[in-house]
Amino acid sequence: MRDVELALVQNENSLAMAKSKLAQFEADQTAAQNALGRVPQYHLIRFIDDQYVSSVAAELTQLERGDIVRVDLAPKELKATFTE
Repeated sequence: MRDVELALVQNENSLAMAKSKLAQFEADQTAAQNALGRVPQYHLIRFIDDQYVSSVAAELTQLERGDIVRVDLAPKELKATFTE
């Protein structure tokens, strides 16, 4: 019975550590979005067949030599107010 209790405590500790790591990953992931209240949008510009081709990229898009990355910091929410 003692072995089962020990295993249960070890599993609870492992679960708590895993939750802590996941919370840290989530915080790291949203850090860029929280910076200055803006969300980064990445555009990859690559030279293919004698011309530049632009495409949308993400944080994990694999880059190649000669790639150009453009980062736009768009506001989280675009709100417009119109006055007459």
